[in-house]
Amino acid sequence: MLSINKLRAIAACVVLLFTGVIHGESQGNEDRILQLELALKQLAEQNARLASEVEDLKRSIHASSSSRSTSVLDDAPRTAPPVDGVAKLSSSSSRQTVSSSAPVDPNELKLRFGNGLKFQTADGETWKGEVGGRFHWDVSGYDEDRDVEALVGDVNGGIEFRRLRLSSEGEFGLAAPLYYKVDVDFAGNDSVMKDVYVGFKNLPLIGDIRLGHIKEPFSMEELGSSKHMGYAERASASEALVPSRNNGVQISDTAFDDRMGWAAGWFAEVDQTNINEIDGNHHFTGRLFGVPYLSEDEQRPSMWHVGMAGSYANIQDDTSRHRARPEGHLAPRLVDTGNFSADSYYLGGLETAFVHGSFSVQAEYVHNQSNLVGGGNADFAGWYAYGSWFLTGESRVDAYKPKLGFYDRIKPKRNFSITNGGLGAWELILRYSNLDLNDGSIMGGEMDVVTAGLNWYLSPSVRAIFNYGIAYVERNDSQGILRDGAVDMAQFRFLVNF
Repeated sequence: MLSINKLRAIAACVVLLFTGVIHGESQGNEDRILQLELALKQLAEQNARLASEVEDLKRSIHASSSSRSTSVLDDAPRTAPPVDGVAKLSSSSSRQTVSSSAPVDPNELKLRFGNGLKFQTADGETWKGEVGGRFHWDVSGYDEDRDVEALVGDVNGGIEFRRLRLSSEGEFGLAAPLYYKVDVDFAGNDSVMKDVYVGFKNLPLIGDIRLGHIKEPFSMEELGSSKHMGYAERASASEALVPSRNNGVQISDTAFDDRMGWAAGWFAEVDQTNINEIDGNHHFTGRLFGVPYLSEDEQRPSMWHVGMAGSYANIQDDTSRHRARPEGHLAPRLVDTGNFSADSYYLGGLETAFVHGSFSVQAEYVHNQSNLVGGGNADFAGWYAYGSWFLTGESRVDAYKPKLGFYDRIKPKRNFSITNGGLGAWELILRYSNLDLNDGSIMGGEMDVVTAGLNWYLSPSVRAIFNYGIAYVERNDSQGILRDGAVDMAQFRFLVNF
């Protein structure tokens, strides 16, 4: 309203002045003076009206502000009288300031959720850790031919909880930081202890030391968690030849800015109850790995991992056996040496992995030389190779753990979401594996497995796995007849890891 009135006043002055100029030559100075006096009078009246309107507007704004302030104060909770040592209200600055605060209790526990329930004490050093778990729900089906049926009978699929675990891990801030983990699997009819250990890290000269029920340092695939492996099951060579968890003690460390690492330990073989005899089977196992090439280019990050491992084991009862399923958990074991007499074995392994942007390949070779009772050796071997391609642009470089030498969690660039259009991460994967358990008089059979897969990572913690594979097996049946058969496998897994 003010702008319009001002424009009117200015326009009146301009019109009158312009009129005076146009008619100045035809009229005398007296007419011009009368016109200017009239214009000044109109301008003065207009200014008076504008000043009155401005004052009315100011009064209106002030009244409105006072009303809102009163309403806010009336609605606000009454402040309790200040407590000495806690807070006081400064009238000079009209601000509430803390004059003193209570000391922080270092044992006060703070909780938050992020891929598991995480906790730490208020000082961030006394104790910190997380509670997590995994839920793996599987559906599988098999279609075997007559030769496979002659070897093992019907191969039936089904539905199962492959894993149902709860775990807790953390660290105590001692002079030498102590860490721990307890992981229990409740799938099936019994509870089974998985990773259960304590350790000290960053010790002079030796690095980390860990003792308890732990994985032996052998094989990139075996050491990686089932939460993050690309397939529903590990390759058949891992099941038949590679040691997994046993009771023992291990030391490990890294060098060259974590570009190289090693681990070695002594282990006592256990059964499913995690109990072993002192004079039972003992393993001495070690692994050396490194990253000779690493490029952190944001567009196409690349890396090359190489590693080797070795193990020696004595066999106290002189009885050994190697066998494997066709990379499907509900399927029977299609290759099996049966029990044979051996007093020890040597185990060697080679591993490599290469990543370039969204593409990656990984391969391992494992060789077992068993020393037979009475002399002679039996040699068994297995290997696998797989390739992976993320259709949505993720890279396994981001999931690699240089201090451990294997892959961890894949994080989609955009989590799946109906509201914002996120697709999650999509991965195509193809694997070929071979396992040969034949040597001399020991005829455990040979198996080749081809598996194609599709992984859908809805988020870092939720995934769906689709696998389709064909296993080809050659092995003598109980009548000594050579069987050359195949079994088709379809597997689906929905998993939640936290």
